[in-house]
Amino acid sequence: MGSSLRDSSAAPERPSLAETCGKKTMAHAKPHHPAPVVREAAAEAINRTGTHKGAATDLGLDRSRFTHKLSDGTLTLKELEALGPAFVAKFGEELLERAMPLATPAARLREQIRSIRRAVDELEQGLEHLA
Repeated sequence: MGSSLRDSSAAPERPSLAETCGKKTMAHAKPHHPAPVVREAAAEAINRTGTHKGAATDLGLDRSRFTHKLSDGTLTLKELEALGPAFVAKFGEELLERAMPLATPAARLREQIRSIRRAVDELEQGLEHLA
């Protein structure tokens, strides 16, 4: 055999990219999940144009299934569109409001109201499970 061939067992072990750079690679990075802004906007638009129970009925779902689909993000655009033009208009307003910073006192108060409504929704769900 020729002397140009190296013995693979004698080759030094190469450090990984993460070891070389001292940083985590994309394979080591944890996925980043942004806040569910769209889901929150949809829930608020539903609250302002009716109720979760009414929206669930309109879609032919029971309220718990509807709430679950809304919270986990599996409610489709087609289903949201089926809630009618009043919902779609309010949904658009909610998205715009959430995309803008809470620079004004009115915007901060609206955010507090949304937070309270979310808490009330959670309490209502708890009551439904107890019944």
